[in-house]
Amino acid sequence: MLKTRIITALILGPLVLAAIIFLSPLYFAIFSAIVLALAAWEWGDLSGLPARSRLFFSGAVLLAFQAMWDFDVQTQRSLLHASLVLWGIIFWWVKTYPGSATVWGSSTKRAFLGLFILCFSWLSLNLLKQHEQGVFLIFLLLAMVWAADIGAYFAGRRWGDRKLLPAVSPGKTWAGVYGALVSTVLVTFLMLFFSGYLQNASVSSWLLFALLAVVMTVVSIAGDLAESMVKRHRGVKDSGKLLPGHGGIMDRIDSLVAALPLYTVALIQMGHL
Repeated sequence: MLKTRIITALILGPLVLAAIIFLSPLYFAIFSAIVLALAAWEWGDLSGLPARSRLFFSGAVLLAFQAMWDFDVQTQRSLLHASLVLWGIIFWWVKTYPGSATVWGSSTKRAFLGLFILCFSWLSLNLLKQHEQGVFLIFLLLAMVWAADIGAYFAGRRWGDRKLLPAVSPGKTWAGVYGALVSTVLVTFLMLFFSGYLQNASVSSWLLFALLAVVMTVVSIAGDLAESMVKRHRGVKDSGKLLPGHGGIMDRIDSLVAALPLYTVALIQMGHL
């Protein structure tokens, strides 16, 4: 299993990094649309849809991507701001699970939930890519999400005893949250310092990015919990089998799709996008 996991990472990791760095905004939009259409196939299964309906669901997601691509930038940004309301509701459902399943638990509602989640994350990612500093901003978010995941894992293993939300994910602990916060802020500062992105910037700019790192940590953990909630409701361990050794695509990007909309909106409000 470990060997398979490593081989998959060694193949797909460089492919994704190359796409972020070298593809033009248009071709990156197509690349990311294909990846998220595969994630939509997985989400269709998490929603309890039969195979034919999952195919239509993935097609609907692609059509939604096309529609959003044709919107003007101001409309795209307005949609992202509105999406934060949905994520606020989702995080409340996570906190109140399993009681909240009576609200979102039907197959149709889960499918619509996945549609909105994937659409807003795709839109966010491509707004970032189109910016002149887009490659760095995408890598900065990836670093935040990965740092949170790694920090939570090691802190949780070392000091984890008090559970975070055992009804949703028994493995998550408060120690993991604290470890994620420390590692994410540290990695964010290192990325900003060595890249020179905030060169000659004021102290307040550094503090804003520190705050952003904290918020992204919380949101990425919540995104992980949100997918765990849906999987638990469906009675499955992984979102799919598309990534040998890793499970499904959604298992690898659950934190990222949650973080993308708020990250993009925050950068807009901070004047960096």
